[in-house]
Amino acid sequence: MSTFEERLDLLMSEIGINSVELGLKIGVSPSVISRWGQNNGSLLLSNALSLCNLFQCTLDYLVGRNDKDFKTTFLDCPAFYNQIKAVLHKEKVTQYRICKDTSIKSAHFYRWSKGSEAKVSTLVIMADYLDCSLDYLVGRE
Repeated sequence: MSTFEERLDLLMSEIGINSVELGLKIGVSPSVISRWGQNNGSLLLSNALSLCNLFQCTLDYLVGRNDKDFKTTFLDCPAFYNQIKAVLHKEKVTQYRICKDTSIKSAHFYRWSKGSEAKVSTLVIMADYLDCSLDYLVGRE
């Protein structure tokens, strides 16, 4: 499987754009895109969703969790914290259990409940733990 950085390069080359053009299309500066290329876990969910919408791919494909390139459109995501709570309820997993069994801290849930944005790296940990896709986790499918 590819890394996010490799996948982003591939997707950009497929549609023939560079990082400056990508930044203009999704509303971020080239320096933000450069940080993504340094693999420092700074990719925010809103930016990842913008990339997925532009490239018409799944979150899992974008970040390299699978190699199936689904060119499709998805549902609009519901409010993030409400979606996470609904998924945990459906999967019969508590926030406490997630915090106990993973590196995700209770402070993440608290910040999300107050409207803070999630980093994709944190969501990958949760999706791996729940054995589900990122798109399911955030309500795109």
